[in-house]
Amino acid sequence: MDAIRELVVNAIIHKDYSTEQEIAIYVYKDMLKIYSGGLLPEGITFENLKGNHPSIKRNKKLAEAFYSMKYIEGWGQGISKVLSACRENGNPEPGFSYMSSGFMVILRPKGYSSKVDVQDLGLDDVDSRIIQEIIDDPSIRMKDISVHLELPVRAVRYRIDKLRDKGLVVRDGSKKAGVWKIQLP
Repeated sequence: MDAIRELVVNAIIHKDYSTEQEIAIYVYKDMLKIYSGGLLPEGITFENLKGNHPSIKRNKKLAEAFYSMKYIEGWGQGISKVLSACRENGNPEPGFSYMSSGFMVILRPKGYSSKVDVQDLGLDDVDSRIIQEIIDDPSIRMKDISVHLELPVRAVRYRIDKLRDKGLVVRDGSKKAGVWKIQLP
């Protein structure tokens, strides 16, 4: 609960309010996603977000209000608190990604493992990595897979079509609102 509270506070105070993107919380049986419009500030990466990093207040007045209400204990410590709370509770480390010019955090329950043994399927390294990307984030877009794997979108689309032909990957729902499903034999 501490991690969720911290992430919701972060979503509110770090949102880019110059866009019409909303804060969204998606609840699934095996994950919780918290989305906030706006990218990480320049110079902040997913990796250094997990350690010491400067506090860049996108919405200074909101940050000060939450600080005065004691929802913030110190600047630049939120993600560290989330990681610590997840470790203490036995949850896996949260996932961080971009989606539609916004920031997404994915929390998983205790005992969850995103690693799937795909060696017996006869897939090459790229197909295995695509499968892993989909397992880690079922709502991921082909564009995001291409960024993560440093491949052209066209190549990702081709490979996903091959995985679909093999019956390993299906799309449930629309391109925009649907999710990927892995069907391992």
